[in-house]
Formats: sequence, C-alpha cells, structure tokens
Amino acid sequence: MIKKFLEKIALKKGLFAKNVKKAKPEYTLYDVIALFIVSTSITILFGFGMGYFQRVNVENKINVDKLDNEYLEKFINNYLYIRENYYMDFNESEVLDSAMKAILESLGDPNTSYIDNASSFNLQLNGQFVGLGIAMNNYKEGIIITGVFDDSPADRAGIRPGDILISVNGIDFSDKSSAEVPKYISANRGPFRVKIIRNELEKEFLVNKENIVIPSVEYRIINNVGYIGIDIFSKTTPQQFKLALNELKKENVNGLVIDLRGNAGGHLSSAYDMISNLLDKDKVVYITEAKGKIETFYSKGREDYGKPIVILVDQGSASASELMAAALRDNLGSLVVGTTTYGKGTVQEVHSVGENTSYRITIKKWLTPNGEWIHNEGLTPNHIINYSPEHLLNPKDENDVQLQKALELIKR
Repeated sequence: MIKKFLEKIALKKGLFAKNVKKAKPEYTLYDVIALFIVSTSITILFGFGMGYFQRVNVENKINVDKLDNEYLEKFINNYLYIRENYYMDFNESEVLDSAMKAILESLGDPNTSYIDNASSFNLQLNGQFVGLGIAMNNYKEGIIITGVFDDSPADRAGIRPGDILISVNGIDFSDKSSAEVPKYISANRGPFRVKIIRNELEKEFLVNKENIVIPSVEYRIINNVGYIGIDIFSKTTPQQFKLALNELKKENVNGLVIDLRGNAGGHLSSAYDMISNLLDKDKVVYITEAKGKIETFYSKGREDYGKPIVILVDQGSASASELMAAALRDNLGSLVVGTTTYGKGTVQEVHSVGENTSYRITIKKWLTPNGEWIHNEGLTPNHIINYSPEHLLNPKDENDVQLQKALELIKR
C-alpha cells in the first residue's frame, strides 16, 4: 500500500514539476521516506475505504475471574486446556493471532479484518516520522532507491533515484530486504554513511535523519481557479490543506477544484477539520448511527466558502473522500464530477494487538448530511465523465476531461 502511495506522489511530482506548489506546515517540511513506525498503545477510529480515523485512548484489560459470558469462558478454558495438554510446545503469539483472524473472518464483514503490517499502515496515517527522505524497493540488482524527495536530507546529500544501496554504516544490505534499512535507521541515531552504486561506481554519502512530513496536498492556479489535490487524510493533511486554501484566497481565485480522485480515505478528525474550513458552524458535516444511537456532527467553521467548489472523484475515492464530497454537495450545492465513488459507509476501530499487528472492527455506519447511506452504492456525480484514453497514456491538464469540465462549471 505504501509503495503505491509513494509512487503516486512521485508521479504527481513529475507531472506538475513546473507549476505545482506543496502546502507546507509552519515547521520544516520534508518529503517522504519509507520508514516504519511501531504503534502499540493507540487505538484509531477507522472507517472510510482505506480509513476513517480518529485517535482515542483505550484500556481493554479484562479480569478473567469476573467473566459472565459463557461462550467467552468456554473459549478461554479450552484454550488453556490446549496450551497445557498439547503434546508439543507451540508459539502462543502465533496461535492467538490465528484465533483473532478466525474470529474477525467469521463476522463476514470485509472491513473487519486483521492487519499484518501495521507499521506501513500507520506510516501513511501518521503523515510524519523521522527518516532520510528516500523510498526504496528490492529488485534483482539489489535495493534500488526509487524516490528521493525535495529538500530531504538524502536529497541535500546527493542521493538520487536509481542508486543501488550497498551498505549503511558499513553494514551490508545488498542481500537483505529493503525493509531492513529503515528499521536500522529508526533504531540508530546517525549520522549514517550510506554507500551506493551509480553508473558502476561506488559513492558514499553522510546523511542525518530529520523529521519527515509526508506531503498529501498540492495546490496551484489554473486560469484563475484554485486547484487542490488531496492524496490522503493523514494527521498532517489538515494543516497542509489550510495553508493551501489560505494561499489561494490571497490570489482571489474564482473558485476551487478539490481533486479527491484515488484518495482512499484517512483520519476522521482530519476530514472533519478540513471540511470545517469551508462550512459555517450551523452546517452538518456527517451523521453516525450504531445500535439505534444517532449522532450529528456539525462544522467547527466560522463561515461558508463563498465561491463555487467542484469536487473531482472516481471509483478510487472512498471513505473520507466521499464524506467531503457529500458534505460540500449537501451544504453548498457544490457539484461533483467524475465517476461513481467506492461506496464505504461504515466506521471501524483499529486496535493494536502486538508489535506490528492490529485489527479493525466495524462499529457504526455514517450518513451524509442529507441522511443518505452510500455504503456499497457510492456517491453518484452530478456530471458522470470517464477518463479519456489520452489522459491515461499521457496525463496532463489539457487532456484531463474531468478537470476541464470542473473548470468550465466554475467559470459559468
């Protein structure tokens, strides 16, 4: 998942290198490195598509002696019997992981599942971490640097995409998984002596690690219309979005195109904060429903955005993307352009169960401000327009028929 995310960022950088601006936080922003983070004490509220999240603290310890559920008591007693009487030793952690997977699968909900690689999952959602500023992957030639991001420590040191990584601080990584490199960097202070091969010549660079913020928002002006593209709703996205919005307001643009195509979701709090920048406090952002309990969530904003907004979506727009599109459509009459969205109308919690594993479980469903449940149906655009073949082969503004339609609608 993180590989596709990084490739998407790299693609957009290539497409818009001359006229794209990145929304930068007040603190130093560096582009991304694939660095793993282990989360063991946080519960995240997960929901739309890839995610609809909100951080909460959880205490889930149970006193087994006080259990009054006969089924749970039977499960525990039988597990204890198996542990004591099975004729060979076994790995309790693996057995319990398998039991958790079986329980979750038995619920028959594709959005309730086990997450084996929680560190990669958390990386995208946290939106920031400490690293060098490189992305890498394993190929037959070895570990190849697939991306070096602007103004990152690696970029300033001179590391470039295509370099083959040999070693770090004298430790040979040439025959190891690329995942071992960020683990090593994470566990040590640095500076790091990074040796690579470029054009059959060995080079060595001294690189320090720094705070990395994953860029998830890009903005620019197209014919006096503000364009904001959002890749994911991570923890750092609201700040990037607000900065982009403020910069476009200074330019007095005629309206906004918000591009949510391919955006699979993210944190609930991030989506909520971003929408609140565009809606007055009397506007409903979304509604949740669970076991007969209904909650309505209003904007925290001070005023409605006073100019036209058009939202771009596709089948890859899910969860928080669908929520943002629906909130702006229902409250401001904003038009939606593209193809029908994914259709993710439930909310999940994600719980850590080990060093690098978590599980997510559906706890409620969400509704649009107008009370619509789009689960498995998706959000239908006001203007249904497919990608043009030309755009798929050679993406640019001129052959992006969905973008061109959005610009046309704002100019009316």
